[in-house]
Amino acid sequence: MEDKKNEKVVHTRVSKQLYEKISSKARKNRISTSNLLRNLVEDYLEIHGDIWDAIDKKVRNYLDSGEDSIVGYQSISLNKNVNCSLCGKTLKKEAKAFIGFFEKLPQKIIICSECKEKEEMVKK
Repeated sequence: MEDKKNEKVVHTRVSKQLYEKISSKARKNRISTSNLLRNLVEDYLEIHGDIWDAIDKKVRNYLDSGEDSIVGYQSISLNKNVNCSLCGKTLKKEAKAFIGFFEKLPQKIIICSECKEKEEMVKK
C-alpha cells in the first residue's frame, strides 16, 4: 500500500489517431494502455540519456583528438536548461553560455563559461 503513495499520475491529451495507435498496440501486446505508455516513457528516457551521453563522449573525444578545433564562440542567453557539451554541468535557463563552432564539422556545441576558458587556455 505504501508504494501507491509514492506513485504519481500523469495526464496528457492526445489526438484521436494517436490514441487509436496506442490502444491498438496495447491490445496487440496484451497489456493495458497505461502499462504500454509507462514502458514507452521509461524506455525513451533510458535510451535518450544513453544516446546523448554517447554523443557528448564522442564530441569530447573528437576535441581531444586534435582532428578539429573550435574556430569561434557566440555568447548566448539560454532559453531552457541544457547540459554543457564538454563537462556535462547543468546550465540553467537564462544563464550565459556559448555556442562553439567547429572548423570542419557542421555541428555546434553549447558550453559553459568555465569550459570556454579552459579551451582558450589550451590554445595559448
